[in-house]
Amino acid sequence: MPRQLMLSVASSSVSRLRNISSVSRHSHDSNFAAMLTGSRRLSTQVIASNDKNEVNNEIKTGTVYSFDDMKLYGFIRLDGHDSKGKKWEENFIFVHCTDIKKIPIEGEIIAPTLRPKMRVQFKTVPALSGNTSLRAREVTMVGGELVQPFAPNYLDKYIKVQKARFGDAVFDIMDSVVDQLDMEKKIVEVFDRTNFHIQRQKAKVAKVQELYSKKDV
Repeated sequence: MPRQLMLSVASSSVSRLRNISSVSRHSHDSNFAAMLTGSRRLSTQVIASNDKNEVNNEIKTGTVYSFDDMKLYGFIRLDGHDSKGKKWEENFIFVHCTDIKKIPIEGEIIAPTLRPKMRVQFKTVPALSGNTSLRAREVTMVGGELVQPFAPNYLDKYIKVQKARFGDAVFDIMDSVVDQLDMEKKIVEVFDRTNFHIQRQKAKVAKVQELYSKKDV
């Protein structure tokens, strides 16, 4: 295929790939780790206070009001509280991703997230320093079922993101490499690397979902 035509095809492919829905919040372990780092200050405060705050063992229920997938925290609207005449903090419970009950898996980063209108149950601990809302602990779905470790269509979104990155890399290679054999070699290397990430993520999702599906967990 003539080089000019190859570049045209690649450019068209990349343009289509770039129109894919926004990047999944867990598009790659390294990105996810960076996202966790982005909320390090709040996470550190949450984790550091976990041991020193006494847990109220009364199980409460509520509805997820909001949850920021990037900042990894949100609020739960407490059941049985009429907002009329109440202070905001009396109706809403703060929740961080580290407060969601999960199965610890060695070598894996698992941080389930909540979605608005989800029905959840939880225990509470006193508010973080400088805040007034109680904080949720041991958050599960109502009835005790664990919050699912991955968002709906997570794997499909992850694969689309990896393919989009592959398209970007191929375009850059074809735009900068002159030698045909060298170009093909670099494209194959990028393909192998992309496929490795996709297969590794598929294995991770299968492994985690299998653990979560066990009734005796």
